[in-house]
Amino acid sequence: GDPFFSLPGNIGHTPSAGYECAAVVTAEDAAMLLEKEQFELVLLDIGMPGKSGIELLPEIKARYPSTAVVMLTGQVEPASVVTAMQQGFYDYICKPVALSELRTRIEGALVAQAKLCDERELQRNREVEFEKQILGMTDLLKEVNHRAKNNMQIVSSLLYLQSQDIQDEQALRSFQVSQDRIKAMVKVHEKLYQCDDPATIDFGEYINRLADDLRTSYGLDLRNIDLKIDVENIFMGVDSAIPCGLIINELVTNSLKHAFPKDRSGKIAISLREADGQFTMIFEDDGVGFPDGLDFAGAPTLGLTIVNSFTQKLGGSVAMHRGHGTQFCVTFPSAFA
Repeated sequence: GDPFFSLPGNIGHTPSAGYECAAVVTAEDAAMLLEKEQFELVLLDIGMPGKSGIELLPEIKARYPSTAVVMLTGQVEPASVVTAMQQGFYDYICKPVALSELRTRIEGALVAQAKLCDERELQRNREVEFEKQILGMTDLLKEVNHRAKNNMQIVSSLLYLQSQDIQDEQALRSFQVSQDRIKAMVKVHEKLYQCDDPATIDFGEYINRLADDLRTSYGLDLRNIDLKIDVENIFMGVDSAIPCGLIINELVTNSLKHAFPKDRSGKIAISLREADGQFTMIFEDDGVGFPDGLDFAGAPTLGLTIVNSFTQKLGGSVAMHRGHGTQFCVTFPSAFA
């Protein structure tokens, strides 16, 4: 409908201006009036009886943020005006004021406020549209991860079916190791499409699930090998989670293959920490130890080649320590994740 503005009683009504007006004298009356209806503009006298206009201003802005509030004052000191404007007044008018100037200033404030409201509405519409686009992209990413997981599972199943015809034990184990590598990647995509944020996963939860699969795959309970996981609440993107998961998969596989011969029992521990802008993953076992004189960086095995290759992919480095068993320390920047 038509815009409104509130005038102190000593100004009076101006029906010829085309506005429907309501006038009150005290701040208490103004507060009661504003509880009943919203006004397009409030012309607020600083020196009203009782509560001042400056004291009433926060109540008006809290209830009606889009209402323009213009200060009416007899004070012309710049400091007082600046202070009042900083508190949320849209404009100020000094008394006494000619009716023609009053109309001009009010009309200007109404036009400017309407433009501001239109801009806010446009911004809200843009935000709603942006949220819809983000939701659409999120759903798309989830679908992509879902399909990637399904496709990898198909490949893993084909490897399993093919392995049923293999009689050579070493070749069969190679097929099983390849299946484990695929499963490590499958679990990343599985977690991604199940999460609210399809771009990152809870890496601690992922590693614990991967460890459960490795326990089952290698029969660790039957071999009396204890696998411990100690990972903080860390989230990673797919570009980091897959390489890191494959590194862990390869180190576990290498340890089980070489560190515990002749049904030797033992322990494997994996920890991951984030500090000073980088991740540090420590893998260690208490097995027979890495052979002396063998450079793991140039080792001919596919597993250690994968460890070195994916560490480089993460922009990190890997170090090996011999002692009571073997320890691998992999570090890479957390910004990469």
